[in-house]
Amino acid sequence: MKTVKKAILKTLAMAMMIAFCLFVSCQKERIQQDGSNKEEDYREEWVGTWDFTTIDYMQRWMTPVDTLLIDTIRYTGTITTSDTNKLKIVFKPDASDPRINPGPPVIRGIVYPTVDVFGNLSYPEAYFDHGHFRGFISKDSICMDYSQTYGHFATAWHTITGKKVSKL
Repeated sequence: MKTVKKAILKTLAMAMMIAFCLFVSCQKERIQQDGSNKEEDYREEWVGTWDFTTIDYMQRWMTPVDTLLIDTIRYTGTITTSDTNKLKIVFKPDASDPRINPGPPVIRGIVYPTVDVFGNLSYPEAYFDHGHFRGFISKDSICMDYSQTYGHFATAWHTITGKKVSKL
């Protein structure tokens, strides 16, 4: 009889230990040093001050002579978090929010791309007719590019690279 009670108590103790471990491991919230409950945001590692280099290419066809304009801009900008799963990237001086709709997107030095946990950047809200937006961000570097064709008038390509300078 004593061995049966011991077996039951051992089984009960083991079940309680397993239940406790499952309860602790399934918690999604993290306790911060200040005691507040806050879910960890994977985007925080990219927040900071960044040195950006932007190369803008514009090829025009509807002028007397086809032209190719190239401009290189260096700027110390910022990356901060924005809406859920988004970053706000300010990569040019005198930047203003992009115009996404109607018509082709007009990006004026600020983008709000969606970023996944692996650092892949996309911009699903911006429809690039005959163009694209893509990018990747790591702990200390970023590379993104986008292009847009403006009817039979011109095509623009933009390449942005950056190195992280400091945390905000």
